[in-house]
Amino acid sequence: MLRSLRARLTISFLLVAVASVGVIGVLFKNVAALQFYVYLERSPSRIVDLLFPRPYLDVRALVGIAEEQYLAALRQSLLQASVGVALLAGLVGFFLAHRLSKPLNELTRAATEFAASRPGQLAAIAPAPRKGEGEVEKLSRAFHAMALSLDQHEQQRRQFLADVAHELRTPLTIIQGRLEAILDGVIEPTPEEVAALHSQALLMGRLVHDLEMLALAQAKALTLHMEEVDPVTLASEALQAHVILAEREQLDLKLDVPDDVPTVHADPDRLKQVLSNLITNAIRHSHAQGTVTLRVEAAPRREGTRADIAYGVNDGSDLDELGVAFSVIDHGVGIPVEALPTVFEPFSRVDPSRTRKSGGSGLGLAIVRYLVEAHGGAVWVMSREGIGTRITAWLPAQAKTV
Repeated sequence: MLRSLRARLTISFLLVAVASVGVIGVLFKNVAALQFYVYLERSPSRIVDLLFPRPYLDVRALVGIAEEQYLAALRQSLLQASVGVALLAGLVGFFLAHRLSKPLNELTRAATEFAASRPGQLAAIAPAPRKGEGEVEKLSRAFHAMALSLDQHEQQRRQFLADVAHELRTPLTIIQGRLEAILDGVIEPTPEEVAALHSQALLMGRLVHDLEMLALAQAKALTLHMEEVDPVTLASEALQAHVILAEREQLDLKLDVPDDVPTVHADPDRLKQVLSNLITNAIRHSHAQGTVTLRVEAAPRREGTRADIAYGVNDGSDLDELGVAFSVIDHGVGIPVEALPTVFEPFSRVDPSRTRKSGGSGLGLAIVRYLVEAHGGAVWVMSREGIGTRITAWLPAQAKTV
């Protein structure tokens, strides 16, 4: 019983009330009564004798029946008032303790039920957030936000596992079906057939590699080999590597460098992968006879605050910090407004019905995000449906790995 917060707070109020009454009683006995006796003596010269009494002085001899009755009535009134104050303090203490302990008990109950609940249903168990700026209200809101975040992460985890299973199932099904057909003699194991099976195996290998890199990037466990990199040279090499793919899709590739660009301290291989993912993504979503532009320019981090969706921008860093922005611009299908918040999430596709062949695995932009943030940079996207998309990867001019 005494272990509960409500009981301890109530008893604390009672103890304070009892202590206050005791102090008042002591003051009444040693000060008020003495002052009353002084008043009865009616002699200022006797105050010293009363404060420092001598053996021959008996002050009570000065007190009559009326005075004794007055003192008794005063003591009785003080006792009654003390009892009333103690009762009132107990009631007030119980009320305040109940109001304080009720939300804490609700949080305790919810936290206990969390352990026995299925992930994804925590927000329904958590008590409703309370309004106000007190410590308990803030704790209630933080607890509710934590439950929502856990549910969201659980939902993302389930979706991630489902997406991984789906992406792996397709090539595995193809390989299994073709091998069974070969074993049954339906299909001849020709070099072309073996090459088709090999391409599916490579597809699985790339997916597993992307998943491994994404996991390392999310855990901030990527090894970066930093060195001074010329952004223009690296961008030119990245574009050149995609010329054949662009020609197959009847697209032109363009490098745009408006001004002098400072060097960046980065891992050239990781940075090439960032640009490769961005260029490949732009080619996939561009219309034939169009142009994909890679723009390289000096720009402050602040530019990302004006983007539709930005990551790694408002993290407390100096928004005027100078760096290099790699922007890949296409004039393709664009991204719907409702899809913008998830474009950098794993397995995100603007059109979920698109196949891996036409729409990719949905890991490319997620890898871009984490690789750029690993360099201390930022990534953002600006897009209008039916007009085109501009995705920018910004890196600081100085080394700032995280």
